[in-house]
Amino acid sequence: MNRIAYLTLSIIILCGTLANAQEKRVWTLKECIDYAIENNLNVKQMEQTRQRNEINLDNAKMQYLPTVSGSIGQSFNFGRSLTSNNTYANHNVQNTSFDVSAHMSLFEFGRAAQRREAQLNLDAAIADLENAKEDIGINVAQAYLQVLYAKELVEVDKKQLELSQSQLTQKEELLKQGRAAESDISEARSRVASDQMTLVKAENDYKMALLDLSQLLELSTPEGMEIAIPEYDLTSLDGMTSPEQIYAEALTSRNDIKAAMLREKSADEAITNAKAGHYPSLSLSAGIGTSYYSVSGSNFESSFGDQLDQNLNKYISLNLSIPIFSRFSVKNQVRSAKVEKVNTTIEIEQTKKTLYKEIQQAYYNALSASSTYESSVAAEQASRDALDVQTRKFEAGRSTQTAYNEALTSWSRSAAEMVQAKYELAFRIKILDYYRGAEIK
Repeated sequence: MNRIAYLTLSIIILCGTLANAQEKRVWTLKECIDYAIENNLNVKQMEQTRQRNEINLDNAKMQYLPTVSGSIGQSFNFGRSLTSNNTYANHNVQNTSFDVSAHMSLFEFGRAAQRREAQLNLDAAIADLENAKEDIGINVAQAYLQVLYAKELVEVDKKQLELSQSQLTQKEELLKQGRAAESDISEARSRVASDQMTLVKAENDYKMALLDLSQLLELSTPEGMEIAIPEYDLTSLDGMTSPEQIYAEALTSRNDIKAAMLREKSADEAITNAKAGHYPSLSLSAGIGTSYYSVSGSNFESSFGDQLDQNLNKYISLNLSIPIFSRFSVKNQVRSAKVEKVNTTIEIEQTKKTLYKEIQQAYYNALSASSTYESSVAAEQASRDALDVQTRKFEAGRSTQTAYNEALTSWSRSAAEMVQAKYELAFRIKILDYYRGAEIK
């Protein structure tokens, strides 16, 4: 293959690679939420916290098992030492020892409480992790709906620009026929230029909304990203339960409430665990060992194997440890644990109050958004009808450019307000579903 053919083939392959790299992907809301949860750094940190609590639980469970250790020692003694004849002589002595020992706690007050505390802390960490995922879901949903809103505004502004350009074209034809004045053309061109600027701003807002969403998803760039347009039930507020009923549902489903209640139970176990220092503990120890001695100049040494057998020793012991005075450290540990219990109780009440306040705000915001949306739909239809009437009159020469522009501006504004109200209502419904424990999708 000659150099020119090789270069051509390389360019074709490179262009194909770039085309694939820039291939657009359409994201659904659920895909965005799942991707954000998988890649969010805060969620990853929460997962590490969960794993640490899981390790702590394993450690608490392993306290029931004995500890076993082995040792090998080698010592050398040089110089004068006492002999069996009760005299001193210069000897070099070597001592090799082997030992295996085991230790097991038979009774330790609060050990079961320590395991239960670790389990509750793990459960609380899992609830915190799930709560973090839910928070990310609602943030992604808000950004997702903002993208949809910005995208629809682009379509509204495109439609407005098309109408303005159509009117400009019509005016230019009328000018050629001598049926329109130059001032009408200038006014129509000004309207087109204004609508073009509005469209450019709307497109930039859409790009910025996509950027915000991509950053929530931890994507490196929003290039090639598109989002699917879902169907939303904007009538789901019909028959909506009261804030009190939503709050009752939230108390059993919200993970932040679960985490706070689990930590309160964990604080109870921590008090029991702290009291362990007041009580005695019983342990069992056992071991086996042997050694080998070698004395320089001695003619009465047994062989290595014989000495290991002759010097074999075994032991077993029970140890009862009774605390008498600990400089009040145990008492202070119990006091600290009780203070922590009070703090967790206060935290639960504070979390509940905050939750109820948020649900009330979300409920009335949803009602307000529903009313606003209904009004905006009616206003958009009225302004659309007015624009149709004004368009027919303008085309028939029975209306001015200014009157037509005002009708077009009124429709554009009401259409934008309707789009905003629609996605505001969709988001408020998502918020209520979030408090009720429903999956965001």
